[in-house]
Formats: sequence, C-alpha cells, structure tokens
Amino acid sequence: RERREEMSTARVEAPPSQPSSSTEPAPVRVEMLDSQPRTTKEERKHRREFLLLQACFIVLGIGYLFPFSALFQAYDYWRWLFEQNIEFDLNLMFWLVNILSLSSVVLFFSHSSITKRILVGFVGQFICISLLPFTALLKPAGHPAGNALLALLLTLTGVLSFMTALLDSAILAFGAQFSQDIQQALQVGVGVSTLIGAIYRDVTKACFSRDEGLVASTILNFAIGSATLMGCTALFVALIRSDLYHKHQLRNRRKRKVDEEGGDRIDAIIPINGSSVHTDSTSSTNFSLDVTPSSESESGLSASLLENSDQPYFAFSRQSQRSTSSGEETGTARRADSTDSWSGPQPPKASIAMKVGPHLCVLMLIFVVSFGLFPALITTIPAYSTLLKPLNKSQWYQLLQLTWFAVCDTIGRFLCHIRFGLTLKTMPIVVLARFALYPLMIALATGRLASDLLTTLSVAILGFTNGHTTSLIIILITEFCSPKERQYAATLQSFSLNAGLLGGSVVGFVVAGLTGIAN
Repeated sequence: RERREEMSTARVEAPPSQPSSSTEPAPVRVEMLDSQPRTTKEERKHRREFLLLQACFIVLGIGYLFPFSALFQAYDYWRWLFEQNIEFDLNLMFWLVNILSLSSVVLFFSHSSITKRILVGFVGQFICISLLPFTALLKPAGHPAGNALLALLLTLTGVLSFMTALLDSAILAFGAQFSQDIQQALQVGVGVSTLIGAIYRDVTKACFSRDEGLVASTILNFAIGSATLMGCTALFVALIRSDLYHKHQLRNRRKRKVDEEGGDRIDAIIPINGSSVHTDSTSSTNFSLDVTPSSESESGLSASLLENSDQPYFAFSRQSQRSTSSGEETGTARRADSTDSWSGPQPPKASIAMKVGPHLCVLMLIFVVSFGLFPALITTIPAYSTLLKPLNKSQWYQLLQLTWFAVCDTIGRFLCHIRFGLTLKTMPIVVLARFALYPLMIALATGRLASDLLTTLSVAILGFTNGHTTSLIIILITEFCSPKERQYAATLQSFSLNAGLLGGSVVGFVVAGLTGIAN
C-alpha cells in the first residue's frame, strides 16, 4: 500500500547528568516502516502471515530429524530381520558419521549456501528412507539376516546420517535469522518429528497382524515417511520462493550493503508507542530524529512480521559526520549495548566460541543423557506386571514407551516459553540432575527394579526435560549473542548438539556391553 506522511523533526535530549555538546549533532534519519496503526483487516492479515511462517518452520523441524525417528521406531522390524537388538549399533553408527560429516562441512563448506545444504539434505534423506524397505527382500527365508545385510544397513544409515549433517550445519543458522517465536516453532517441529514417527509406527503396526503383517506394516511406515519428507522438501522450496522470505533477504542485503559502504546504517528497529520514542534508558548521547516516510512499503511488512509485534516500527539510520576541528564523529545514535551492533567488522570466530563455549557444553550434556537412554536402552526395558507382560512378545510395550517419550518431549518443547526460572546460569543444575536417570533405567532394564509405573515415570521425565531444556537453552544462547554472532553461534550449537548425541550413543553402547542388556 502507498504511504504518504509529512516530514517532521523530533529532538531527543540527553539526560541532565551528561554535559551538552557545543557542536550541533548530526540528524539521525528515521525511516518510517509502519507509521499508522493497523486496521482490523491489516491485523488479521499480519497474524495470518505470521502463523503461516510459524507453521512452515514447524514442518521444517519435523523433516529435520524425522528420518532418525523413522529408523529407530522400526525397532520390532530390525529385531525380526536380525533376531537380535541392533539398536545400539545403528545409534552409534548414525551419530558417529553425523559428527564427522558435520565437522567436515563446518571446516570446508561453511561458506556454501545455507538453502542449498538444506535442500540437498532433505532430498538425500528422502532417497535413503525410500530404500530401507528393500532390506526385507534380502533376508534368507527362515534364517536371520547375515553380516552382509547388516553392513549394507549400516552403510545406508551412514549416508542418511550424512544428509542429516547437511541439515544440522544449516537449519539452525537459517532459523536464527528470524525472531525468537520462529526459532521456538522450529524446535517444536523437531519434537513433533519424534512423535509423528512414533504415531506412524503404532498405526501401521496396528493395521496388520503381528506374524503376517510385520513386513507389510514396516513398508507402509517407510512409505508414509518418504511422503512426509517429500512434503517437507516441497514446503521448503515454496518458503524460499515466497515473497516474505525475499523481503527478509532484501532487508539483510540492505544492511550488508550499508555496512560495506560505511555510510548510513540501520542502528535499531524499535516500536513507537503513541507519540513517544522509547530508547535504551542507559543511552546518553544527544541526537535528533528526522522522521521520513519509507520509500518501499515491503520493509515495514517484513520487519513487523519478523519481529512479531503489533506495534508500528521505525528503523534508525545513522548519518555520521566528522568534526572539522577534531575529526571525531558527532551526532551518532549509538546503542548502549555494544554487543548488539549490526555494523563494523565481524567478530572473530574464536571470541564467539569462547563466549558461548560453556553453554554449549551444557547443551552437549543434555544429549549425552537423553540419547544414552533413548531409544536403544528404553527398548530393552520389559513389562513386569501381569497385565502388560503379553506385550513383550510383540514388542508393543517397547514401542508404546518410545511413543510416550515422544509425547513428553513434544509437551516440553511446546512449554519452553515457560522458563521455570531457568537461565544460562541455572541450567547446569537441571542437566546434572538428569544423570540420575542412568542408574535408575539400567536397574529397570536388568530387572533389579521391576515396576512399570517407575518405567513410565522415568521415560516421562527423560522426554519432558529433553524437549524443554533443549529448546530453551538454544533460545537462551541465541538471545545471549549479538545479531552478527548468531549465525556462527548456531553452527557451533549444531556441532555441540551432535557431539552430545554421539557421546550419548557411545555411553549407551558401552553400558549395554557391560551390563549385557543388548542381548
């Protein structure tokens, strides 16, 4: 829509405690992004577009880790195929290849296109999941599959892991370009992927009898999973071709161009409430505001959507001038928080790593606990009560526990906006407390403790704390970093996350060997 506003100038004075400058400060040009209150129709349109963007990122989160869920939810099929528990082998293979692939991508291909990496990752995952059902054709009649088929399955798992690593290296950085609500939607999608994988497996298994329909139900499960990945890929292509995404890219290109030219730059985007200008209370610099209409209306739409606010927005652009007497810059509207600057040289990667390093270790420990127990160790815990013991033979009890984990994980991700007093400083307390689940669940798997209620409660705690703490700490780390640091910090988060997954799979593999629960 066309915008026509009159030119006006507003003066913001420094606090009385600061000495006034004798030199008239340079005006600060303020670009009006959305100067008029939105009408009811505009509000509805704004809300619809924002909800659509959230839905897109939920679906992207679903596709991100869905193949891992689909692979391990077929626990009963792998048990039928090899007549032994190979979950620990698959888990270790998947995350070992993943961390090696992610390291290679970060070291040698970090400057490659984020969108291309995501697209290649989705397509590769689709191909691998589509090939998994053909393993049933290679099983000898009346005999368990041999080492050759196991090697083929592990190879296919490695390729699937590599494709997931491509997504790991890019999808968090892609989400970090958007607002906190969009990042939360991405994390919800990751949790929902586990739940959807569990539901797919439960429904397809229930549609066929145990003896005659196990292979048919598994083929149907993988077929539905392939269709899901195809849908995620199509949605991602539609998203990067959409007007909203291109508006966001245009806005980023403008910032980079301004920074490279060293001229006017956007210092901040802040809401205007009524007729007053809200700025950082610690700022003490004299500056003047030149209110001008925006030359391009789409900037207002993208800024408003990406920041998820119902307030009109101004974008502050600094017009710097140098004093002829001292050569010092005057009249600049600086933010008091120097870590949230959008211009100037990019911060060194080493400094970013040092800044977020301790918090990334906490993130890694979350996954060491979670994936040392899920999914492999959970599938070794049998039902003990008379009512549930018949479910052991058909592996229904273990599948239901995996589904219960996915439900609790998803609930935790949906509730990550409730922080329960957790901060980056207090998060390690919760993470260390989760290590108590190791001896408890090992005792349940070995029979030293025989309680279905305790099993269900332990899986619920493991799932909820995994979903909630993972989503929350990723958001907290993003908030802790400045806009220029977030893309590299997101890459470090992916590396730390996968290091934790690998660490958990190694711990689970060792524990299974020492306790004999894998047999």
